[in-house]
Amino acid sequence: LADGKLTMDVGEFATELRKVITDAGEVRYAMTDPPLTGNVLEFKTDDDGKPVIVIDLVTDVYTFSKVD
Repeated sequence: LADGKLTMDVGEFATELRKVITDAGEVRYAMTDPPLTGNVLEFKTDDDGKPVIVIDLVTDVYTFSKVD
């Protein structure tokens, strides 16, 4: 969070994340900058309760977890 904006920086690119509420009331975050403009991610927990980021690219879903 910087200057009031939530930003994801993956090294190759950075994008602002804007909060989106689904019709079901679930919170997601839309990427606003290329190359993934409009794609959505979600902050969740895995089966062990550890935080993960899930990115839904429509054709594929990617889950990222912290590496120790």
